[in-house]
Amino acid sequence: MNKNKLLFIRYLSWGLTALIMIILFNLSAQTRAQSASLSGSITKEVIKFFYKDIDSLPKEELASIMSAIHVFIRKAAHFTAYFFMGVFSLIAMHTYNCKRKIKVAVCLAVGLAYAIFDELHQLFVPGRGPGVFDVVLDFFGCASGALVVLLVIFHYERRKKL
Repeated sequence: MNKNKLLFIRYLSWGLTALIMIILFNLSAQTRAQSASLSGSITKEVIKFFYKDIDSLPKEELASIMSAIHVFIRKAAHFTAYFFMGVFSLIAMHTYNCKRKIKVAVCLAVGLAYAIFDELHQLFVPGRGPGVFDVVLDFFGCASGALVVLLVIFHYERRKKL
């Protein structure tokens, strides 16, 4: 691969990683009420996808369905954001000339460090606080994204040898 293409991939991947971090920082800066409102509206849209006549449901039934799905939506958002952070940061690391273990270690360290930073940031946001479970979930999201990239690289390198 030529040097210009390699640098383009590196900068694009680190840029996308940074973009995810900026979005996460801004979402974590929301107060508890703002965050609940955003995730609540997303939850309602997901429910509307499955229940076409959501507005005709009794309030108690709607509240029950919303509370059951709301937590899942919030945790899935954590996992997904860090999944893509793992994907992009490992792609960026793959453009460096170093051992694969180091590439993976840096990728996972970036994900874990940002997950910890993100949760600590919430200490300073009204109504919000850090969650150890969120750090663990974020780390597994990052590791899963990195694993997918590793599998794609492994598959590509194996096919290249054939």
